[in-house]
Amino acid sequence: MELSLPVYPLAPSTWGAGEEITVTDVVQSPLFAEFGGTHHTSYVPVALEPNAVEESWRVRRLGHGIVGEISQFDRARYVDLERIHQSQLLPVTLAAVKFDVEQGKFAVDVILPPPQLAVPRNNAGLHSLVLPSGDMAIIDTERGEFSAEQLASLAPGQWFVGLQIADSDVVVTLGERVLGCVSAADVDDVRTILFDAPSTDNAITVARAFLLDGMAALDIADYAEATDPRWLRVPDLAQSGADSAKAFETVQFPDGSWAVTIDRSRAATPSRPKTNTTDAKPATLVDMDAVENEEASIPAEAAVVDAPDSEDGDYLTEVQKAQRRRSQEAGRHRKP
Repeated sequence: MELSLPVYPLAPSTWGAGEEITVTDVVQSPLFAEFGGTHHTSYVPVALEPNAVEESWRVRRLGHGIVGEISQFDRARYVDLERIHQSQLLPVTLAAVKFDVEQGKFAVDVILPPPQLAVPRNNAGLHSLVLPSGDMAIIDTERGEFSAEQLASLAPGQWFVGLQIADSDVVVTLGERVLGCVSAADVDDVRTILFDAPSTDNAITVARAFLLDGMAALDIADYAEATDPRWLRVPDLAQSGADSAKAFETVQFPDGSWAVTIDRSRAATPSRPKTNTTDAKPATLVDMDAVENEEASIPAEAAVVDAPDSEDGDYLTEVQKAQRRRSQEAGRHRKP
């Protein structure tokens, strides 16, 4: 079964240790069909698909269907993984599948590093080969170009670093600067891993490094330990910023219906694109040009004609007309 989006491989653990996050509502029938009769723990790659309604994660096995779900509480702990979703990618890690004898069913746990170390704080580069995670190799930062204050600002965190062989050393670079060299105790193992790795376009092999509690160390394994070639290529992420705020909220009503409120700045469609309101100006609610044209089309009111004076011509007021009628009637009834 194909995934809806490209994948972003995560390091399942930090120096071999990771958090086990319980998967709920586990779909049992596919697990019994595949792992029934096994007594050991099996590790399978899974993708974490965002559930917009429940604000949880659906756990999907690569090449298979849904396994179960990770709660909203656990997803909320991994804030940095939202950068992966915002980049239109699906985080991929490992899940442990084991049969629970007491419960009589399979239990599934997704393995992730601690939240502050789960997502690298930089990009590996589109054409870089990222070695798998596995064993710790100490980095001697005293041979690097970073001050103590700068190193402190990098921790806690996971970083993609470049590895280059220089004579008997392995130089570790972060960006354009030297982070340090692999310690003498680990340099031979790292050199062997680099010699076995395939060549890349930019001649730099990339590995994961963790900086935590004043220590810097690689998390590295041999190229052959990658069970899927997709784990060796890590796409770039969009950098977090002001636009990474939550775009929507969901509300469930007592009758079972749902309402979704969307940030207006995110409500954009091809027919109604997102616009920049930085330089917006208030719009006039009334079209003054139309009003002026309408006023010009209205004819001027006719001038009011003053009433003529009672002495002019035959014009009589109503009172004068009444007086004239009375005088005429009196004349008709007078005897000669």
